[in-house]
Amino acid sequence: MLVSAMTHPDPYSLADTFPGWELTPAEVEFGKAMERYQSHFRRRYPAWSEVLFVMYCLGYRRIAAPEDFLEVPPCSAFPSSSRTAA
Repeated sequence: MLVSAMTHPDPYSLADTFPGWELTPAEVEFGKAMERYQSHFRRRYPAWSEVLFVMYCLGYRRIAAPEDFLEVPPCSAFPSSSRTAA
C-alpha cells in the first residue's frame, strides 16, 4: 500500500490563518535558519547559545549600545517600514 505524503501548510503563511500576522523577510530567514540548525544537529530545543550562534552565522552583530527592553516598546526596535500597520 502506497501512502501519499501529507501536505503541511507553510508555517510562514500565517497571514492566511491569522489575519494581521505577517512575518518580515528577516523573521522568515531566521525561522528557516533555526529549522535547518535543529534538523541538522537533531536539536529539538536548542540552547540560547545555539540561537545566538545561528544569529551570528546569519550576519547579526551588535552595532549599538544595549537598551533596556523593559522600557522600550518592541515595535520601536524595528524601522517603521519593516512592519505593516494593522
